[in-house]
Amino acid sequence: LELVRGKRIVQSWRSVELAAGDKDSKLTITLKPVAGGTKVTLLHSSIPDSQKNGGFKDGWFESYLNPMKAYFAKMAKKPKAKR
Repeated sequence: LELVRGKRIVQSWRSVELAAGDKDSKLTITLKPVAGGTKVTLLHSSIPDSQKNGGFKDGWFESYLNPMKAYFAKMAKKPKAKR
């Protein structure tokens, strides 16, 4: 839906938990430089009423944010390749 390089990604989001008649939800990811890295803010909005208590928040941490954090921490420790 929107891409501002290095700053923001806005996209429609659909998971298998949504009913066929449910509209897509909206995912906004904001990137902000901070000392030592980047602050990532994720806003999941327009979630259908049938899914408001569906555990999306826990799912984001378990399936996406915690694995990404671990991956980037691991990559930060690797020696940089010479060009």
